[in-house]
Amino acid sequence: MNAKLKIITGGLVIAFVIFLWLTMGVDELTKIPSNYSLYLVFDGKDQVLDPLEGKLSEPFPLTETHLRKVISIQGNVVELESSTTGKNEDSEQIIFDAKDVFFVDMMTKQYAKNHVGYFLFPIHVKKQNYEFFHPLVLAPATFIFEREEKINDLSVYLFSCKFAKNDISYAFPQFAPKKILNDGACNVWVEPITGKIVNFEMNWDNYFFEDGVKGIQVEKGSKHITNDVVFVLTQDAITTKNLYFVYEVTIPLIILIIGSILLLTLIIYDKTIKQTKIILQSQSKTVNQLTDLETTKIELSKALLSNKISKRLIEEQLKELQESDKQKDEFASMISHELRTPLVPIKGYCEMLKDPEISKNLTPDQLEFINEIYDNSERLESLINEVLDVQKLSLGQMKFNMMPLNLKEFFNKIVNDSASLLIEKQIRLELIPLEITILADSNRLHQIFDNLIRNAVDFVPSHTGVIEIGATSQNDYVLFYVKDNGIGIPKNKQGNLFKKFYQVDTSHTRKHGGTGLGLVICKGIIEGMNGKIWLESDEGKGTKFYFTLPKDNLQN
Repeated sequence: MNAKLKIITGGLVIAFVIFLWLTMGVDELTKIPSNYSLYLVFDGKDQVLDPLEGKLSEPFPLTETHLRKVISIQGNVVELESSTTGKNEDSEQIIFDAKDVFFVDMMTKQYAKNHVGYFLFPIHVKKQNYEFFHPLVLAPATFIFEREEKINDLSVYLFSCKFAKNDISYAFPQFAPKKILNDGACNVWVEPITGKIVNFEMNWDNYFFEDGVKGIQVEKGSKHITNDVVFVLTQDAITTKNLYFVYEVTIPLIILIIGSILLLTLIIYDKTIKQTKIILQSQSKTVNQLTDLETTKIELSKALLSNKISKRLIEEQLKELQESDKQKDEFASMISHELRTPLVPIKGYCEMLKDPEISKNLTPDQLEFINEIYDNSERLESLINEVLDVQKLSLGQMKFNMMPLNLKEFFNKIVNDSASLLIEKQIRLELIPLEITILADSNRLHQIFDNLIRNAVDFVPSHTGVIEIGATSQNDYVLFYVKDNGIGIPKNKQGNLFKKFYQVDTSHTRKHGGTGLGLVICKGIIEGMNGKIWLESDEGKGTKFYFTLPKDNLQN
């Protein structure tokens, strides 16, 4: 599968996952929850019919409460109970008491039976009219969009409604069996993203209705939600609005970013495999060329002795073979640089997702995936760096920054930098420092110890493993060493350890990683600083690596 087809397929998979989230995850958030309930408190003024005087009373303060809650759920239909009670605040007399039961579709928030229209506003309210049988109005009414306003710095839509000749006889049992109708109007303020009500006010005129004729008034009043309740409703709307933003925008964006990173990683991995094959094929070709070179040298030597060919022809053939070897090294160096370039955006994306402001919205599994991508990017970058170092050594292009180096301070830094690696396997590191200043390349010397310590960590036992590092002053050089109590190295394999890509265990089930370049790099760096390296090891008794640097230019 080529890269273009992989990008198209990966893009379709990412789009499908985002679609599933928006249609299933978001729908679960926006439907009427199984534990839905709402409690509202209203203040207002009211007048009621005085049966003795036959007219409306003087206005008195009205307190009204409204409660609705879920009774049962059958499939996608929820049964809700709504009760509204009005009370004379001065006399504590119950003026109005209405109870009703509604059957509503949890997803659309419209009535499933008994009534027509909406029970609650849907999410993403539009600037249009809505047909309602609202539990606060208890009458069919058209809610008409009026304008945008702000309540407590929250943008809301204002809707108005009017209703007439609505039978509410059941709410006034004291006047039974007379028929009582009501006319009225309302205003409702709605947060448009969530569809949540943040304020409501209504006025009404209730009257007897007999033989098609309007009779005397039974009740006349108005009410509005109290300021405290409006504040609570506003804060709830703000919180829900922010949650909707996370579900509808933030999470799909995170899915897109993670999916893009995984897709990019897959493409880069495939490219890396192909380019690695090219490098290995080039190296195999070079080995054959070197073999041919050796054969040619022997044949040319014989030819010189027998005067069969000229010296100039020999030099030209040698030059061609050496140029081929150099081109191989330059090609491997170029490929390594090309592999490093796409790693920069991968690590950048991972570091961005690990930022606390974004990572707080991720699940533990998502964070683990991001950490795995980042860790594998680090490993791939380390491999590329090793390949580059080998090529620099082969081409004689490695530079050494020789500066005065205090070995005591240097070893302390080695111990600090290795702490996390050792703590993970509970391995003890012992240091035998040397109080001396040496002229050396600090970074390259650090690279040598890092390689040798990491090798030791791989082969010593957890909990009981011990690694010892240090240096001693000899006659004309300084002797450095790294010792461990690991599994040791068989005698028949020790001679190959400093060869490129050599692994002691080459089986598919080997427990220890590595490229087989670490010791090659160590040897090249040490020899570049006029030193030498060797090892001593007995199988089952641990390994000791030694290397020297000249004592020239040392200062006590």
